[in-house]
Amino acid sequence: MPLFGWFPQMRNRDSVLNALNGRSDHGRIEIKKILPKISFTLSLQMRSKLLLLSQHYTFRFGDKVQQMKIY
Repeated sequence: MPLFGWFPQMRNRDSVLNALNGRSDHGRIEIKKILPKISFTLSLQMRSKLLLLSQHYTFRFGDKVQQMKIY
């Protein structure tokens, strides 16, 4: 599997690469315009992963508290 296949945020990699190489119809796109979009997507994904992890550990902690109350 290619490296980009592991990162769904890079699904438009061909258009990004073409733009960076100056082969797109719109001419060159500055890296300054592309990086914030990629960075924003990555930060959203990281936030959602952290939220899921925090919920997972909250539930596990809650289960432990419940077990302690039973005994």
